[in-house]
Amino acid sequence: MSQSDRCRADTVIGTIFGVIGFTWLVSFVVLIVSASAPFVRFRRSTGDERLQLKWIASAVIVSAAAAAVFQLGEASSPDSHRPRIW
Repeated sequence: MSQSDRCRADTVIGTIFGVIGFTWLVSFVVLIVSASAPFVRFRRSTGDERLQLKWIASAVIVSAAAAAVFQLGEASSPDSHRPRIW
């Protein structure tokens, strides 16, 4: 492989990593904005809509907690390092 080929490969790899990094940054910003929308909506709501949003928030919290417990249980099991065969 010649020097110019290596230089081109480094440039292409650098560009790919730059695009991936930018994509992660944009995704993170979109996640933050999306996560803040229910809080804004809850603050502006009244009556039945506020009660419905409380139920949805409760379901999200319980689901997230259950998923976290499941993931921790999977990671700490003695067979977690072996691939699964279904």
